[in-house]
Amino acid sequence: MRAYRSGFSRNGVLDKPHAILALSVFCADTEEEAQRMASSMLLSFVQLRTGRPGRLPSPEGAMAHVFTPQEQQIVAFYKQILIVGTPEQVRARIEEVAKRTEADEVMITTHAYDAAARIRSYELVAQAFGLPEGTQVGSERNRVTMAA
Repeated sequence: MRAYRSGFSRNGVLDKPHAILALSVFCADTEEEAQRMASSMLLSFVQLRTGRPGRLPSPEGAMAHVFTPQEQQIVAFYKQILIVGTPEQVRARIEEVAKRTEADEVMITTHAYDAAARIRSYELVAQAFGLPEGTQVGSERNRVTMAA
């Protein structure tokens, strides 16, 4: 982001730099639920990085997987860039990263095995940030409308 901002020049569309930060977020009512949800993505990332790409594994499959030392290193790296936790934990971490990077906008994605868990994650994040009732968040496929 620093390089983008320092090298920015007006281009007829933007008068000043505008940076969007994309974050991988897993939010649930409990930290344990959020960790379980994120486990699928962790195993999927390991499989991709070790030349075995495939479908997103289930949380059950991911939790049962025994990671090799090499895979543990990959997981440790990837955990540094994930945001996982309860609504309060997730909000604090998103705000910290956005402030540190001076992002103008934040976009989140949740690659969860279970569609209901993914939508619930988006709802919890929206509630944590106080989005008003009726606010629509998400893509066409994963749209969430905040309700009372």
